Amino acid sequence: YIGYLGRLGVDMFFVISGFLITLLLLREQDRHQGISLKQFYLRRTFRILPAYVCLLTGIALLCSLGSITLTKADWVGALTYTVSFVHKPNWDIGHIWSLSVEEHFYLLWPVAVYFAPRRAWMGAVTAIAVTPGTRWLIQNHVPYLDDGYCSLTRMDTIAVGCCLAYLVYLRSFRQMMNMPVRNAYWVTFTLALLVGLSVWLTMKSPTYEMILHPLVVAGAYATTIWLWTIRADSLFGWLLNSKPAVAIGLLSYSIYLWQQPFLSPFSDKWYAQSPVNLIFITILACGSYLLIERPILKLKERATSSAA
Repeated sequence: YIGYLGRLGVDMFFVISGFLITLLLLREQDRHQGISLKQFYLRRTFRILPAYVCLLTGIALLCSLGSITLTKADWVGALTYTVSFVHKPNWDIGHIWSLSVEEHFYLLWPVAVYFAPRRAWMGAVTAIAVTPGTRWLIQNHVPYLDDGYCSLTRMDTIAVGCCLAYLVYLRSFRQMMNMPVRNAYWVTFTLALLVGLSVWLTMKSPTYEMILHPLVVAGAYATTIWLWTIRADSLFGWLLNSKPAVAIGLLSYSIYLWQQPFLSPFSDKWYAQSPVNLIFITILACGSYLLIERPILKLKERATSSAA
């Protein structure tokens, strides 16, 4: 069950990322009648790379101390954001597969929106339609990549988030989602049950898991995200915008980066034992945010504003 919960969390991350990136690009297109790819990639570089380099430096230090061991393929994948194509990467950098998928998305999707801002949604729909078949092909004919983490097999979840950003521009969609708060709670509850049922079905049918499960989960997440994005003044919306939730959101990237070495089920090291591991993750995540992310984000604001 823990593995399924972890994948559900990654799927939510992918949907949110596709939605936010696409919405920001479309809004930039509306405001300036164009999209600056240079500005986009500059912002992404400032946001992602510094904290990631810090993580790799820490991993290299642990390797030098003999605490962990990475293969050449692991290092190549980590240094080139291609861990999602590495067969069975070391646990300590294995989680970077999802960041690799994100980077491949960042590389391709903004270009599509740049050249066809009002028609790029067709590319997202194509990704949703093609990815399940790609999963089937890879599982049956490219077993080297058949581990559920390959970029080619995960783009449909992100594409659902991209489609959501386009849907919110449609008046009919906004009117349909503008339901009473009580109805929104019932819809959210029903979608939660649907996700639970989908997880149960994955345990019974590998074919269902391969073809339909990611789309069911992504669709449920996309609907829920927009339902509560427009209801910030509700109880649920208030909880999502509360100080603890905001703090977790601010630290989420650093927590994601630093969690893996301290949560290894294969390690008997003292720093991987509870509750010491949780303390280390918290300290490193806070340090990464306060000493690296926040100062770099301020620098990013100055750099992007001056380059505009």
